[in-house]
Amino acid sequence: MRFNSSALGNFASMICGDFPFNHFPYRTSAKLTSFFHYLNLDYSHDGSTRKYWVESVLSDLNNNGDKDSPLPYKSIETVLMSLLHPENFLFVDGVNREQAIQDVNSILSIYNLEAREQGANGQIQLVAAIPETISIDEIKGAQQVFQSLDNNSKGVRASMSIKKIFISHSSEDVDVVTELVNLLENMGVNSHQIFCSSLDGYGIPLGENFLDRIKNELNDEVMVLFLLTESFFKSPICMCEMGATWVQAKHHIPIVVPPFVFNDIRGVIQLSQGIKINESGNLNNLLTEICDKFQLQQPAFNTWERKRNRFIEDITRYITQKTID
Repeated sequence: MRFNSSALGNFASMICGDFPFNHFPYRTSAKLTSFFHYLNLDYSHDGSTRKYWVESVLSDLNNNGDKDSPLPYKSIETVLMSLLHPENFLFVDGVNREQAIQDVNSILSIYNLEAREQGANGQIQLVAAIPETISIDEIKGAQQVFQSLDNNSKGVRASMSIKKIFISHSSEDVDVVTELVNLLENMGVNSHQIFCSSLDGYGIPLGENFLDRIKNELNDEVMVLFLLTESFFKSPICMCEMGATWVQAKHHIPIVVPPFVFNDIRGVIQLSQGIKINESGNLNNLLTEICDKFQLQQPAFNTWERKRNRFIEDITRYITQKTID
């Protein structure tokens, strides 16, 4: 297994203790050198930017990994285990080992791995983490798409404009998705700019391969809206879309549907700024973001307010009914 560049960049920030991972111990240039030397890895900081230097070290180690192995290269695994070792969090102000483990696992989950504490001493071991609700065949299908996207993501991507919205959701939440599509069209987004697999005319034509279409849809020109419910995290396809988005798409917004809450978010999108689907201020922010990215003129506020409030009423009614059921 080899991690992609996004994962290595996040791991590098964690090792440095830089924002947004400043609940990890902060390491100066000298401490970064000591960190690797302690692991018998002969790397010494060369005076360049700390994060980019660490990222280059991780990249060098990562390239030695076997692509077909279920685990990363042994030295990378050792680095991650040391990063979360209990001793590194002793007598250091402002650190939070529990949050640190959670952050590492947010990335590892995409690769079906988990950093898990072993025994009473709290040392970390990397283990396979396949949810019981997902079959092996489903995992393999999702991994094929993810691996294909990972291989195509090498190098620096050119800056592109946003041309389409991809709504990642569970088919069990089709009622909410329908209302969300209507709201996006009320913002001025054309129907042909919205990809939504559960709605006729917005999804995948009959006879087309589902996973291939997802691979083709997710790219730099797409904004992904994650409709987050408990059903979302039980869906292997949703997990595939999350992983593919992390690799391939730059723009994504988590949208939480109550009773699901922000603290329930799992996976890499946990690190992204999200909104609550039935709060007017959040929806105003979404309108601004959509109009900015698609270069649309915002609707008159009175018109938008009326349509927004109707959307909130419909969503709240749906949530209430689902809770009763």
